[in-house]
Amino acid sequence: MKEAKIRQWVDDKRILPVEPSSLLYMIWASTQHYADFDHQVNILNDHQPLSDMQFERAVQTVTSVIVAGDWVGALTFAVLLLASSRAGSLPQGSTEH
Repeated sequence: MKEAKIRQWVDDKRILPVEPSSLLYMIWASTQHYADFDHQVNILNDHQPLSDMQFERAVQTVTSVIVAGDWVGALTFAVLLLASSRAGSLPQGSTEH
């Protein structure tokens, strides 16, 4: 049923052409990662839990990659996250909410 809905979205050009089962696995894997590997996420974030802003950026990034195939946005997010964790602060121009 979910796969039929995804095929309809592809046919309606609401999302890029994808294999429905692969998309469902990707959604599951992306979201489950943050639930199951909290410790590893914290390590990559300078041993701190993600702030509300960082979590929201992660949600936006995962969503844009899955829905729009925005790999450039995802890579930009990853670079900014790594840079901020190494510098011990948020990237320039970012503010904590």
